[in-house]
Amino acid sequence: MDYVPPEAELVREETFGPVIPILRCADLEQLIEISNGTPYALSSGVCSNRFDRIGRLIEALEVGTVNVWEVPGYRTEMSPFGGIKDSGNGFKEGVLESLKTYTNVKTVSLPWTAGWSGWAASGRTLPIKDQVNESRPNP
Repeated sequence: MDYVPPEAELVREETFGPVIPILRCADLEQLIEISNGTPYALSSGVCSNRFDRIGRLIEALEVGTVNVWEVPGYRTEMSPFGGIKDSGNGFKEGVLESLKTYTNVKTVSLPWTAGWSGWAASGRTLPIKDQVNESRPNP
């Protein structure tokens, strides 16, 4: 459907075909505002030959996937897949993303003084146990 207003249900709700709204925007910033203004964010499609616009949209669109001249179903097992906001289940699918559910990221803050920087430059590592598999040697 062409010339669909941004407030239309077809734009504001998550629609799974076989229909697509075509909105007319004055500029890239209005396009980004309209796209990010919905609670749904599974995927987006960008069709442009201008790399400056493609880069701006990849950076600014709040979506799970940005498809540039691609069919929205493109994915490999190594790539994360899934939506954000109300278009998802809270995590991404894919091999690497699945592994993240079994790990914890820890931030360590050390006093960065001359003594510590010399110790770090020596190449020695901290004696930290591997929290996932204790039989695996610490790299």
